[in-house]
Amino acid sequence: MTEGRIHTPEQAREAMRAGSFAVVVGTAITAPGEITRRFAGLLSMEREDKAQNRHFLAIDLGGTNTKTGIVSREGELLHTAVVPTPAGGGRQVLIDHLKSVARQWMLTARQKGITPSALGIATAGWVDFYTGRVVYATENLPGWTGTPIAAELEEATGLPVAVENDANALALAERQFGVGRTVRDFVCLTLGTGVGGGCVIGGGLNRGPHFFANALGHITLVPDGHPCTCGKRGCLEAYANASALLRFAGGRFKDAEEVITAAQAGDAAASEAIRALAGHLAAGVVSIIQILDPEMIILSGGIVENNPLLLQHFQNGLKSGVPVWKHRRIQVQVSRLGYFSGVLGAVGAVLEKIERDAVTRFQFTMQSPTSLIPGPGKEVAIDESPRKKM
Repeated sequence: MTEGRIHTPEQAREAMRAGSFAVVVGTAITAPGEITRRFAGLLSMEREDKAQNRHFLAIDLGGTNTKTGIVSREGELLHTAVVPTPAGGGRQVLIDHLKSVARQWMLTARQKGITPSALGIATAGWVDFYTGRVVYATENLPGWTGTPIAAELEEATGLPVAVENDANALALAERQFGVGRTVRDFVCLTLGTGVGGGCVIGGGLNRGPHFFANALGHITLVPDGHPCTCGKRGCLEAYANASALLRFAGGRFKDAEEVITAAQAGDAAASEAIRALAGHLAAGVVSIIQILDPEMIILSGGIVENNPLLLQHFQNGLKSGVPVWKHRRIQVQVSRLGYFSGVLGAVGAVLEKIERDAVTRFQFTMQSPTSLIPGPGKEVAIDESPRKKM
């Protein structure tokens, strides 16, 4: 049993993961009705997960490829695959594609003796996390705006479904399985064909009331600058994505990977291209830091992988651009989640949904208003009568 210095639900959850059978929470409970509910919900979820040894199906729907897999509760990728995405086919084609992939994985799971508990989907576009509906998507996925993904996939599979924007999902993956587990406030940026991001504030993902938060790639960096895929000009994405890297290199290379390889071999033009991109990226992140003051910046994506020169120039740009940099002690980390990070992000969305539902589901047994506050050595009472589980 763990007692003392438990100030947040996340700390209580880590104590359970470390082997405690119970956690005593004392002075941290200053608003009994809400705070005690959060602790009890998360601890009960951990107990359920351990008992059930949960597994999840996960789909990362990208504009080019769809990455899929079966993932354990601890983030172990048990089985994975990649299939092409029929991106230009319209809404029904994409929905049918997701249903087909999900059903195939359900069959695979059954053959391997695995019973999946839920399905997670990460997708391009802004998503209402609570309904699993696409609020808005660009024409990179024609007709995707308004698609009720969760409802369609729940009917097709019989599983609970959680849906999240792909960049937000990456932040959830970092919070659950990556370097973001060690802090409560971080910004996650992914650099590739586009620039996406997710912000975790106080341990929770910031979505915004309209689900349009974290459009970090579309911060205006250069007024009336280079055209962006969003239809505006001068966005951070237009100066920090793969196309920008090729542009900075003068069109000498066929793709970003070739630029990175050439820079590592000492090519001056490739090295200068990486320096230019890193400088623009740092300038954009300086504004984000000024607003959020995070503990950590996490970089991911193809442009970041195996690119220490980018990391060096980026950190130098932050040090020179962020006021009182040395007092902030902001960590800059490269994601370690790898190629299937989006699949882990889809599982992160499922776990977020489970946490939310657990907090709502578990009710307290109260004999009087003061019974919510445990006395010395006493544990919080939880109503654990049978109920439908996710």
